[in-house]
Amino acid sequence: MSRLSLIRSAFLLLGLTTTAMGCHGRFKQHADTLGSVHAQTIVTGGPTVRVPSASTGSSFIDAVANVGVAVGAATTAGKIRGAVDLTELSGAMDASVADAIADGPPFAHAARDASGGLMQVDIRDFGVDASRGVPDFRFNGVVKIYRAQDGWRVYRSRFRCSSRAGTYNAGGLIGIGQSAAGLIQLAEMSDSEIRQTFDRQAQACGQLVVGRMRRHAQ
Repeated sequence: MSRLSLIRSAFLLLGLTTTAMGCHGRFKQHADTLGSVHAQTIVTGGPTVRVPSASTGSSFIDAVANVGVAVGAATTAGKIRGAVDLTELSGAMDASVADAIADGPPFAHAARDASGGLMQVDIRDFGVDASRGVPDFRFNGVVKIYRAQDGWRVYRSRFRCSSRAGTYNAGGLIGIGQSAAGLIQLAEMSDSEIRQTFDRQAQACGQLVVGRMRRHAQ
């Protein structure tokens, strides 16, 4: 199986998770009055790559730290930065959010030029976190929803989408699996493979962000 096929299989099997915080009483009160919203994704931070910075006493995690020294977290972040097309990444998130919202509930998705509110997904950081020994492709950010007639914000929630959660054959995946060589394998991936990996992560994250938003509206 090709490396790209493995990546595709990974994101079909990943159990990504999101976390959200805050009081959503306002949103529960106003969600069903919005009618429709359109999705807008902005990327205001990232990419970052994190590796263990000191000996942990675990030979497995220390091996990852040695890989971080060999490859260079900054170098790997630079490779991701050069490979990922932020417009394409934002488009993948927008399309995923729009598909997940569809006709609701609690509101429908509408085109940008239609009257309706705004659901803004602010990706404040993305990249790879191997600080605990397992390369984790993740997004961190904030979702905000604004009412159309007056721009009043009715919803705000932080989110984190992580590829570390879930049960899948991690040991067989290139650049994603539970391997101390994960960052080296990432450094050896083509720009196209890296770009598609993060685009697929954005697609999965968008679905989960909308699912959490719906629960907050109930």
